[in-house]
Amino acid sequence: MSGAAPRPQLKRLPMSTVEILVAARALIGVRERWCAFDPAQNEVGWEVAPRSSAARSWCALGAVQKVAPARCLIARLAAAELLDRQAQAKYGRRLTELNDYCGYPYVLEVYDLAIAAARKLE
Repeated sequence: MSGAAPRPQLKRLPMSTVEILVAARALIGVRERWCAFDPAQNEVGWEVAPRSSAARSWCALGAVQKVAPARCLIARLAAAELLDRQAQAKYGRRLTELNDYCGYPYVLEVYDLAIAAARKLE
């Protein structure tokens, strides 16, 4: 037996925090795919789970839950935290409150701020 043991290969996570934020923003980038007061809604506006095949629209946080693979828990939590921090810094409101009471344009702006912040952290 000669030589050093092979180096283990580091596996890349399926999605980074930036990728999750970009994908989630793209998901709700069309107004009809965004909702308030529920994590996700079906075609008639009833609450469903964000990963449900019946979901047709998502709130700001539900979109993150929809696009992030289950094994990307840390990146998903980081994305949610960045969104919440940006909502609080810009508007003094938690992300869920901003989503439900301020509306769609505010959500998109907070997403853009969070994506920029995440890119600086990479």
